[in-house]
Amino acid sequence: MTIINADGSPMKAAAQASVTAYQAADPISQDLAGWAPALGSADADLLPERVDIVARIRDLVRNNGWASGAVRRELDTVIGAGLRLSSKPDYRALGLSADWAAEWSDQVEAQFRLWADDPARWCDATRHYTLGGLFGMAYRHYVIDGDALAVLQWRDHGAGFATTVRVIDPDRLSNPHDTMDTETLRAGVELDGWGAATAYHIRKRHPGDWFTGGRDAYAWERIPRETPWGRPVTVHFYDKERDEQSRGVGRTPRRRGRRYPAGSPPSDHPAQGVHGRRDSGHGHGDGGGRGLSQGRRRLRARPGPDSGQDRRGPLGRRRRGPDPGPGGQRGPDSGEIRPAGDRGHVLAQGLDAVPRP
Repeated sequence: MTIINADGSPMKAAAQASVTAYQAADPISQDLAGWAPALGSADADLLPERVDIVARIRDLVRNNGWASGAVRRELDTVIGAGLRLSSKPDYRALGLSADWAAEWSDQVEAQFRLWADDPARWCDATRHYTLGGLFGMAYRHYVIDGDALAVLQWRDHGAGFATTVRVIDPDRLSNPHDTMDTETLRAGVELDGWGAATAYHIRKRHPGDWFTGGRDAYAWERIPRETPWGRPVTVHFYDKERDEQSRGVGRTPRRRGRRYPAGSPPSDHPAQGVHGRRDSGHGHGDGGGRGLSQGRRRLRARPGPDSGQDRRGPLGRRRRGPDPGPGGQRGPDSGEIRPAGDRGHVLAQGLDAVPRP
């Protein structure tokens, strides 16, 4: 005998009662059976697998135009041409006047610009970037690798300012001679009894340069976090998602590899997370969800005013943007949207940190 709902459809049988107080802990549920992740500390879960995660994220950014464009677009949005110092001393707490604060701020900001924007680029230990470029490189490491690492060095080169910044590849931050982690040494970070970082062990050459690095490829340098009088020496920034987490991991979504069209990333692709918007199918926004079913994403490529691209040519045809780069695909920053039938190759999309039932 079949019981029918008011709309005429067969009524479903009642769900089997859970054997646990919380359904999320049900060991025999059809949806959750087999999903039994391990319960470990932050470092125990991350550090043994961090190298593989970072390597896969880098490979995705190198070889996929959508992921590469997503990183570049976020870098342009957050850093742009650089960061500007805005000095605002608390003159009330200092017992001084507002006129003094304004004059002092102007002088400090002028001196900062002389150092940060020096055409000779003495602020960079390698003399390649101005300070804005160093910020951009550090932020790119943070997005992809999860760590931004830099050492503030003192070089008396006679250019007026002796402070130089050296952005370090996070791969070089590791335990000396790749030894096992201990209670006070985690992935190159030396900790005190309170769990605070006190020093960093940095390899003198990248581990991938073992064939050209000579002895330095197997040598480490211990660099303190700060001087005895409190001057910062090493800057290590990462998102600490859990207590006692010693290293970071890239913010690019970690999913299993899958096959998909080169011009239309899946809904959980990094490009969607940075540039996409969800249309509900009810016509919201500029053209909104027309022709889209509920829950579908539409990616809009909007080249910036300084990108050297034109949205439309004289005849209303979309012009091609710059070369897609080594990945071979045009991403959201190229000003071009691929036709739906243009299919690409198999692309790995990183590691799925949480298995789906």
